Amino acid sequence: MTDADLELLLYRVLSGKILFTYKNEQYELKNSSVDIKYEAQILYDSIINDEKYNDWIRAEDLDNMLISLGLWSKDTNKIIKDIEKKIERSKVDMFLSAALSDKVKKIKRSLSEYRNQLNKIMDYKNDLFSHSLEGYASSIKNEYILCNTLFKNNMRVFPKQVSSDQASYIYFNDLVTEVNKKNIAIDSYKELARSSMWRSYWNCNKEKVFNKAVCDWTDDQRTTVSVTRMYDNIYDHPECPSDNVIEDDDMLDGWMIHQREKNQKAKKQAQIDEMNPKLKNAQEVFLIPQSKEEIEDIIGLNSPDSLRRMKEKMNYVQQVGSVDDGNLPDVRMDLMNQASQARKR
Repeated sequence: MTDADLELLLYRVLSGKILFTYKNEQYELKNSSVDIKYEAQILYDSIINDEKYNDWIRAEDLDNMLISLGLWSKDTNKIIKDIEKKIERSKVDMFLSAALSDKVKKIKRSLSEYRNQLNKIMDYKNDLFSHSLEGYASSIKNEYILCNTLFKNNMRVFPKQVSSDQASYIYFNDLVTEVNKKNIAIDSYKELARSSMWRSYWNCNKEKVFNKAVCDWTDDQRTTVSVTRMYDNIYDHPECPSDNVIEDDDMLDGWMIHQREKNQKAKKQAQIDEMNPKLKNAQEVFLIPQSKEEIEDIIGLNSPDSLRRMKEKMNYVQQVGSVDDGNLPDVRMDLMNQASQARKR
């Protein structure tokens, strides 16, 4: 984003409203109050209850419907999870390779491919959701909110609901299209949260930057503050990453995932140490898993070097068959190193 783009977003966030032009006339989308949102949610619930026994696709049945239509397979949800794991792992690899520009570029290309794959799969579900009962109820709920918050010349453009005539719906849909053009990607909020122009406001008075109750903040304001607090926590972290990592959203995600995994691993290791203090300084500890998830947890406790040695052991055993522990290559190497250290003393 340019400085002008950031400044425009800044004042939109601070003002608490969205201004746009349609056919040379200016419109204003005001913040929806808690009361309006509450009324809209009541409307949503009433539609769900009134229509639940009619012939509607339900959101909970979308996966099975996609499979029956031949748009998904029974393995699609597994594929989605696998792609999501690849995206997370790519972000971590990008962070760990931050100093290697060529490798980072290669990872970014792979990350883009994974996202395209995921978006292509999810597009089917998103399209079908609009035809479900929950999708229909959501559209009525959003229509109610828009009718109560869209103004022109300080007057509401629509009554509490759009008129049933075709011209009114065309007009309404055109305005919805204009409003949707004003949607802000999360990346833009992150860039604003890092910018000096926003932080000059934020650092003056974090608690009352908007001078109103949190429940009265706009979606823009809540998102901006939430993202800004995230960056505050990162800047205060004892292992705060470098600026080039912080300024790259994917790389920063990778740092956060890496920190989360380190914390989870430390907690699991502490739990194992509590189970039996004698295991604390042991080189190798054998744990019997009870499920696939526990297998993954136990493997995750190993360092990259330990995983490499584990793999080498398995390959060696597969090649030679039965072998005593003392004859394993890594064990022999450790014994040789210990003997060498003893001679030096």
